[in-house]
Amino acid sequence: MKYNTLILAAILKDLQIIIGRNEKSVCNDTFIEKYENKFKNICDVDLLISILKNYELMDEGKVIKYNKYIHIIKKAHEHIHEKIHLGDEKFRGRLLDSIFSNIQLRRDLPERSFYPMKEYSIKNIFPKKANENLIRDEKNLINGFEKGFIEIVENMGEFNKFYDQLFCLILKYMWCIPININDEVADISFYEHTKMNSALIAALYRYHENIKDFSLEKINEDKEKYGVLVGDLSGIQKYIFATSNIGTGGIAKRLRARSFTLGIISELASHKIINKFNLNSTNIIMSSGGKFYILLPNIKGLDEEINTIQKEFEEYLLKEYKGEISLNLAYEKISGNEMKNFGQVLST
Repeated sequence: MKYNTLILAAILKDLQIIIGRNEKSVCNDTFIEKYENKFKNICDVDLLISILKNYELMDEGKVIKYNKYIHIIKKAHEHIHEKIHLGDEKFRGRLLDSIFSNIQLRRDLPERSFYPMKEYSIKNIFPKKANENLIRDEKNLINGFEKGFIEIVENMGEFNKFYDQLFCLILKYMWCIPININDEVADISFYEHTKMNSALIAALYRYHENIKDFSLEKINEDKEKYGVLVGDLSGIQKYIFATSNIGTGGIAKRLRARSFTLGIISELASHKIINKFNLNSTNIIMSSGGKFYILLPNIKGLDEEINTIQKEFEEYLLKEYKGEISLNLAYEKISGNEMKNFGQVLST
């Protein structure tokens, strides 16, 4: 249960940046104690409460019982962003910049645009200019999240279900709240930050679990502890458009059906991989257009496991689709410092 506990503790610590740590907060130790009978089914409650209570003490150099677990969370944080101070008032009400605000196609950067602080929906995902009376209703988003969080806690089942429900809530209410508030262009959402941070902690924990060493010395080592795997379906265009030569009529339906099939195969492959390595859905960093990226722990036997999965899918796709579709898997081992330039890693 320690794995579940670390993942959950890290999410709750991140949520404290937005929600705060007062007595009524849904992400502090008091709330966990109130719902102890629910949380004890999915995590180590004593460890969770200890991390939430003592997280800052480690910065002060005080030795506490669960130092090694807190250190894993902090190390993962270091791999993706500069230190963020909890409760920093500068972020209050700041809008999330559109990613296009930082893309220079001509001599000058385009006029900046922002996302409104509203629930995630098709209507709200399009950025607007600063002079368009953008809504900054952060309080309403937090209230909505807290209400939803209490509901899923009261109806809590097994961990993976609760975990996915929690990230759906974070997406719904915090997709538009920026986390990199100290940057001139704040274009990283709280949702994306928390998702990536959770993936890093999961991979880092599995790595140290595999080597059976959670000492601070080993956690601090900048070794290649991660593996970034890319999966790519080939033969997509040929498979989709081959249907246009089969009879007449219903072509649009057949195209949609084949596109759906390819999406399902990609989802099946990515979820099979994370299940194989005992990871969470957030370790699927990206999945789109028949291509996906997964963050894995660089554990002993990683090469053999990936080769086995590759062979299983080759046999399945050959049998079911006569070789029209194939799945290619490749990965690169990277260190924590290399994670800080993750965009560069993906482009290599």
